Amino acid sequence: MRMRPLIAALIPALAGMALFVPAMAQSPTLPPYTPAYAPKSGDERDLWMFSAQFERELAQSPHLLRDQPLNDYVRRVLCETVGADRCGAVRIYVLDQPIVNAGMAANGAMTVWTGLLLRTRSEAELGAVLGHEFAHFELRHGLGGMKEVRATMASRETDDGSGKGGSAKQQREKERALLKSYFRYNRAQEAAADELGLKYLAASRYPSAAAAWNWQHQIEEADAVAAARAAAGGSSPTAPAEDGEEGFYDTHPSDRQRSARLTELAAQYDDGNEDPGIAAHYQALKPHMARLLDGLVQQNEFGATEYLLKVLAAHKGWDAELLYARAEMHRMRGADDDFASAAQYYREAMAQGLNRPDVYRDLGVSLARAGRKAEARVELATYLQLVPNAADGREMRALMDP
Repeated sequence: MRMRPLIAALIPALAGMALFVPAMAQSPTLPPYTPAYAPKSGDERDLWMFSAQFERELAQSPHLLRDQPLNDYVRRVLCETVGADRCGAVRIYVLDQPIVNAGMAANGAMTVWTGLLLRTRSEAELGAVLGHEFAHFELRHGLGGMKEVRATMASRETDDGSGKGGSAKQQREKERALLKSYFRYNRAQEAAADELGLKYLAASRYPSAAAAWNWQHQIEEADAVAAARAAAGGSSPTAPAEDGEEGFYDTHPSDRQRSARLTELAAQYDDGNEDPGIAAHYQALKPHMARLLDGLVQQNEFGATEYLLKVLAAHKGWDAELLYARAEMHRMRGADDDFASAAQYYREAMAQGLNRPDVYRDLGVSLARAGRKAEARVELATYLQLVPNAADGREMRALMDP
């Protein structure tokens, strides 16, 4: 059976950073690792075949980021977290997707989504996620979802006998369901992956407290989303993201006690709270920051975007990239004084040297929507001078009319 692209469907599970880790020494002994494991049962062989097909599609995905320095960075963090003997056979695929996700297939193919890279704030925090996913792989947890995978695959065939029926959106939802069933882990598996993942961190140069830091940041972002939605009188703060999107933490609800418990457990390793990889993390993301910010803004979740922009600004200041993203965030929401705010931030970004034609256009549109027609005409005229044959020229000229 030929399967349609599965990339947008990947719903892996880093949902459980909790439960228990026994008190141990500062450098815990990791269990023996068998890198050349061969599938034995029929279910295992089926899982490996599915994983191989999934990886072939990953390699051809239009979302795949082939930037070597970025891929090298992610690999280095994985290797420093779990050790060179464990990471050697892993194939890493960085996908340009703004959702917070990472996952690992049974055959050693690991996916890391850019939404995760943007939200983790250091090597240690990224390592905590990658280590958790690798723990699921080492413990061979993927086998448990094979029954659901088969059921989901069978349901895809009912459309037209090929699994290709339905609209693009329907097909995408089916593919998401397929991968969601593949990467669904039960609570016992999550507990085991939590325990082993924390051991990886404690045995590495990274602080084991980073596992809890990720949860703390996720809770803060969720609170920001809830506050923004409540202020706008919109949907419930607990409603799922639009279009069926799920993220890394969504298979289990965020839990403040979980973060507190992980903090308590990490203290038993006595490996400190200093994170040595903050600057290196942001340096690795720097060439891709504009792309990552655009993906964030396009999610159109005001609370999350505002929260993350402030986090980034605390690290590097309000530079032109962040100011532009802030302007776009307000322009896209378009409520109350948003257009006036957008115009302000566009101008601040331009003052720092961001003078692309589209910035003049978006500034002009924002000024027009804010009722400042005279100012809008100046900016839109500049845009049309820079791009005389612009595809949206007629629309922009209409905005310039008195």
